[in-house]
Order: sequence, then structure tokens, then C-alpha cells
Amino acid sequence: MKTLVLSDIHVGSKGCNTEAVLEILNTKFDRLILVGDIIDGWLFKKYKKFSYQHTKVIRRFLKLSKDKEIIWISGNHDEFLRK
Repeated sequence: MKTLVLSDIHVGSKGCNTEAVLEILNTKFDRLILVGDIIDGWLFKKYKKFSYQHTKVIRRFLKLSKDKEIIWISGNHDEFLRK
């Protein structure tokens, strides 16, 4: 079983390299482990929106969740997802 592990992507921030994230999500893997600070909830609370590119990353996660195991461990920036 191939596992892809990603952390500190900070979707929603200027530092998020959405092209690289989308490219790596196109590789072959069976399970995805997201280890903290995937979505920058602090910035989302402030601006209430994401760019089109950032939305593409989130939509890709949702699409992958239909046929792959995804384990999401929230970090301090995406703590709002714990609810």
C-alpha cells in the first residue's frame, strides 16, 4: 500500500504552492495522510474566501476521498475542522 503524507500546505495562504500540491496529488497512492495545517483557517476567518486555485486543491481532496483512505490530523491552523 502506497501512502502519501502531506503537511503544512496552508491552503488559503500566499505561500501555498497550489500547482505543486495538485501535481503531487496526481501521483499513484492508496492512502493520504494530511498532517496538520492543511487549510489555513486563521486566514479564512479573516478574509472569508479562498482563491480559485486554493479551491481546486480542496475540491481535489474531496474527490480523492471518494475512493481513497484519507487520514486528517488537524494542526493549529486547521483546528476549526475538529468540530
